[in-house]
Amino acid sequence: SRGLYAKEGLRVEILELSDPSNTNDVFIKVGKGELNFSAAGQSLLNAQVRGVPITAIANINKYAPGTFFSRAETGINSPADLAGKRIAIKSDVWEDVLQMLLAKEGITTADVTLVPSGYDMTPFLEGKVDVWAGFINSEPILARQKGLKIVNLPLYEYGFTTPALTLYTSTEALAADPDKAERFIRASIRGWEWAIENPTAAVDTMLALYPDMAKDREFHLASFDATIPLIRPPGVVLGSIDCEGWLKRAITAGVQNPENFCTEDIFKKAMSGN
Repeated sequence: SRGLYAKEGLRVEILELSDPSNTNDVFIKVGKGELNFSAAGQSLLNAQVRGVPITAIANINKYAPGTFFSRAETGINSPADLAGKRIAIKSDVWEDVLQMLLAKEGITTADVTLVPSGYDMTPFLEGKVDVWAGFINSEPILARQKGLKIVNLPLYEYGFTTPALTLYTSTEALAADPDKAERFIRASIRGWEWAIENPTAAVDTMLALYPDMAKDREFHLASFDATIPLIRPPGVVLGSIDCEGWLKRAITAGVQNPENFCTEDIFKKAMSGN
């Protein structure tokens, strides 16, 4: 943390989530105040709708990293070029996203060949499918490391702008001590600012904490480089949160007290005069 939390009078212990299946437990623990802060993606709003008393206070990744990607020689440079191509489908969710992406071009999944797949990219690497689905900061990088020239169709460039990594805390704790949240946000954003300005040093700092990952240093450097545009797209304030956009999602329809789901005030106060 480069002492940034200590400068804000906070003593912070960062706990690693080793098993993503435990995310729901983290939501509950934050809601109860057993954990002070955490970060999550799209599942955060789902937890809030289920009644977990947590509030979003800052948004780090403005966009989720989803992408459909292909080898450059297939000539796919836009969603319209997907017509007639063999596209790997890893799950129902990915198929739904593909349908929405194709619909923007007036085509359907009947115009492509869907190839059921798992998470092993071998069929793509061997040319048995033309298009793979994954995260722009992961699978395309692995493919490039295999020597392939890759073209991405990042979903955020085509209107899929769901916020991803969002900081949140207990609704009750936030009301009781908003100053702590402001200090936590301020230190966290300064840390992200430093990392974005010093990506190599940031990655090496992470690898010093997790030496088992050091063998994949080049991957992690490329992954962070691909992540930065998701965190700080042009014209967007790093860490700012758009509560109106957060609450526009259909899942919040009819929910009581949606105003508790998100606040912009804490971020604005934290960064005023920063």
